[in-house]
Amino acid sequence: MSFLCLPLRSAKPKAKPKLAQRKSSKQSGSDGLSVPTNGEYFFEGVKISLQLLGELADVIPVPYVSKAVTIVRKVIQKGENTKSNMELLDNLNDRICALMIVLIQPLKGKRTEEVPADMETSINRITAILEEIANVLDNIANQNYLLLLLFQSKNAEKVASASQKIDQALEHFSVSTKIEEAVRLCGMATDIRHMAQELTEIKTMLVQQAHSGSSASAPPIPRNSSIFYGRDVVVKDIVNQICGTESSNVALLGRGGIGKTAVALSIINSPEVEQHFGTKCFWVPCNQADSPSRLLDIMVKHLNITQNTANRLEDIISELNATTDSRIIMFDNFETVWNLDQQVEISNILNSIEEIPHLSILVTMRSEVAPSSGIEWRTQKLYALEVETARTVYIKIHDQAERDDALDHLLSELDHVPLAITLMAALGKTSGFMPTRLLDTWKNIGTDMLSRNADPNRSVNCSIRLSVESPLMASHPDAPSLLTTISKLPGGANFDLLQKIFPSTVDIPGAVAAITQSALAEYRSNTDSIHVHALIRSYMLTHHNLNAETQKKLHQTFCQIVSDHSSKPGDAKYSEDTRVIAAQESNIHAILLDAAQGMIEHATLEALVSFSWYQCWTRPSEEIVDRAIEFARNAPNSRLQLANALLCRGQVCQQLGRYDIAVTSTKEAREIFLKIKERRLAAECLLKLGGTYAYQHLPSDQYGRVIRLAQTEFQDLGEELGIAESLQHLGMYLWYRCRFSEAHEALEDARHRFEKLGRETDAAMCRAWDSRVYFELKQYPQARDAVLDALPVLRRSGDKDSIVRCQIRLTRALKEMLQVSSTAEQVSLSEQAFRAINEGLKMALEQGSPLAIGQLYEELGDICRLREDYETARSAYEQALGYYKRLGHNDQGGTSRCKGSLRAITSKHSGEE
Repeated sequence: MSFLCLPLRSAKPKAKPKLAQRKSSKQSGSDGLSVPTNGEYFFEGVKISLQLLGELADVIPVPYVSKAVTIVRKVIQKGENTKSNMELLDNLNDRICALMIVLIQPLKGKRTEEVPADMETSINRITAILEEIANVLDNIANQNYLLLLLFQSKNAEKVASASQKIDQALEHFSVSTKIEEAVRLCGMATDIRHMAQELTEIKTMLVQQAHSGSSASAPPIPRNSSIFYGRDVVVKDIVNQICGTESSNVALLGRGGIGKTAVALSIINSPEVEQHFGTKCFWVPCNQADSPSRLLDIMVKHLNITQNTANRLEDIISELNATTDSRIIMFDNFETVWNLDQQVEISNILNSIEEIPHLSILVTMRSEVAPSSGIEWRTQKLYALEVETARTVYIKIHDQAERDDALDHLLSELDHVPLAITLMAALGKTSGFMPTRLLDTWKNIGTDMLSRNADPNRSVNCSIRLSVESPLMASHPDAPSLLTTISKLPGGANFDLLQKIFPSTVDIPGAVAAITQSALAEYRSNTDSIHVHALIRSYMLTHHNLNAETQKKLHQTFCQIVSDHSSKPGDAKYSEDTRVIAAQESNIHAILLDAAQGMIEHATLEALVSFSWYQCWTRPSEEIVDRAIEFARNAPNSRLQLANALLCRGQVCQQLGRYDIAVTSTKEAREIFLKIKERRLAAECLLKLGGTYAYQHLPSDQYGRVIRLAQTEFQDLGEELGIAESLQHLGMYLWYRCRFSEAHEALEDARHRFEKLGRETDAAMCRAWDSRVYFELKQYPQARDAVLDALPVLRRSGDKDSIVRCQIRLTRALKEMLQVSSTAEQVSLSEQAFRAINEGLKMALEQGSPLAIGQLYEELGDICRLREDYETARSAYEQALGYYKRLGHNDQGGTSRCKGSLRAITSKHSGEE
């Protein structure tokens, strides 16, 4: 059975008309035709509109006018049943009601013969248009809720086109200006409810695969400084430029501490910028970017990039190019990465971002020259504050200093640099020192401190040192060590974490109070944690080292966190452990990579390997696992860790579609396991190798040989879990060989063994694989039921990779069932299919798996093609094709299938024309 019985969509309008805007002032027509007053014609929503139109129809004795009113009631009723664009429907409803009011008012009480002939012709023309609009709204109302999302843009264009047609008809009726005023007075609040949020998300992902990132889901942009003076003109000028052009590149330049970041945050947090860009404002802190690779990592995180392939720059460009939404990216402290010995690579990154036409860039940088000469910059150099502004800043922080005659002299010695003034004023407030005493300290240090010709870094360092060595910090002997420790943690530290690092004798609350009151750190209530300011972190990491005992405890603490939460998918604690590691991920990353290769401890190496597996199961990345392999190759007595890291890299590369590396790494891991007599792990390598062979589509005998060998090795060991795992893989292999009855038997045997061992998730995976057997036997309801049995268990386990694969299988089973189902069943089945695609795509995009993403888009294309929605199908196939091409020859035939489907769509369109 075909899908012809489901409602189809009409053709796309050539252009989207601009609808008239509501006005607030009362006017009347120039020809004396009065516009109704608010008191006469105020509608309370759609139901009151219908009631009023019904009353109007009763008092008009002209038949064709009564017919028009009746059709208007039908149009409004259809609109009420249509879950489409609320604003456009409201506008259309207002227009139609206002139209009928203006038309009917001069006809009240008139007989048919008293109505001019040209008016009768115009009213009949409008009636025909209204009938057409009613049919359009009826088609939209009959769409299921998921298709409403997929076709949201198209439906909106249809409704807008309907308003345009009314305007065109009114040109003949010479009352267009009356309608504009009637729209103002009708002012109906038609409350057609919002569509489900899940479907709003799927519209974005399924049709456009647009960049989903926003400042709501990315790391938050810091708020403006509460003390900000003397930069209003600069801020206003740049805000006007950024909001007044499609894209703009602005570089804020100047010495360290001059206020570049403060100005940039005032710009990006301004009401005008927030209104212009909405949630598409992003902050990329570059102070930890010590390489081009690290810069890309930071961009991926702070731009909320979900796509994950072997090329992070392409991932970023692809997602930022996915829509034409205006975006602004603030690269803060860009000099950190720009001043490296890799300016060519950094220029390439920046130039690639700059080429996106709808994206604006805001850079802060300690420099006199903007980065990347290939970009057309608007450069804004920031200079010292004016004298009175500098006084205002200082007194705002330390009000008692206003009475000290040495204040102006001190500010002059500080060169009116904002950061220096802020730190000095905070030091004066917390220490109780007046400017006179602070000036004496300045004189003892000499002209190094913030002198106009001094090195900016050294100048700021001197200011920071005054705060670090202030009496307040000295009064809390634990404060310096605590400050240095938190400086090593880019993700900050909460009280519980600090308690694990420091002994109970340390006064953590008092030390935290000292460093926050000294303006060296800040408390963030949203995470209940303490964060050292970036500039001060940089200073502390350069000039202050932890004592050996604290350094060791810091490493041990984070190694223990990883060790305590290193469960695997399928383990009872996996979901909770993943949340714990995710909350500390940036800190773990920093601490583990801080270990010197020649001094790395066994526990640190173990933590690196465990953290690599965490990333493999959540968001595959090669950086940590490659570092683990590097350390393990050079550390003594670390062959077990090396083999584990190699096995992990094999699985990471398999998920990223880099199958050759996956095979090489897995084979090397097996060789090491055999040498150190870790026979169980060596046998496990065979299972992983077989899985990779399946993705490579190698000859089946090669695939089967490694699975059979693994089964034999586990049996020799008497390893029950391994035997169950090998039976599961054997079932997969037999399915691969089209020996479906044997495959079912092996999977059932494995499932029962897993259940006896209490391995709920593994048992569910056997059931999920059995769905493939049912599918090949064309037993599609059983295939669907098998997946639905497995999914709740997999969701509890948090194994996203397995969930994605199950959603693909579920979609395929539902697709086949759609083609043989009744009309009543088709709506429910199609909704189930789209829900499966929705959940699968969200997780696949988080995982960054090109194969899974491509398969889900291909399934979407197939379903839309069944519906004869060829435009959406084409878009889905093109998305799938893009992901399949990234896999090269390992695309499992996806490229050729999508090309064939696209040719079929093109051929059908050509035939129809």
